[in-house]
Amino acid sequence: MTGFLVATIIARFILHGQVPYNLKPGVIEMPKQKTHKGIKKRFKLTASGKAKHRNAFRGHLLSHKSAKQKRQLRKGGLVEGKEAVTIRDALRPAS
Repeated sequence: MTGFLVATIIARFILHGQVPYNLKPGVIEMPKQKTHKGIKKRFKLTASGKAKHRNAFRGHLLSHKSAKQKRQLRKGGLVEGKEAVTIRDALRPAS
């Protein structure tokens, strides 16, 4: 890359509030993808890469719910479809 082109790209990064991690001559690396902390608190990935979630309606006000309902809510669920892909990408280790 020419010096002018590198300077233009760096100026664009700075304009948008991003600074490339590595400023080797001619090489520009984008900032690493960060783990989404809100998703990290709510979902876990299984060994096969599926996203597990905790069931709703289990936090409080359990006294009026039947034993059967509470027992069935113990099991977590799996996220499916495009949402699973989004969660997997958000939890992917930074590389």
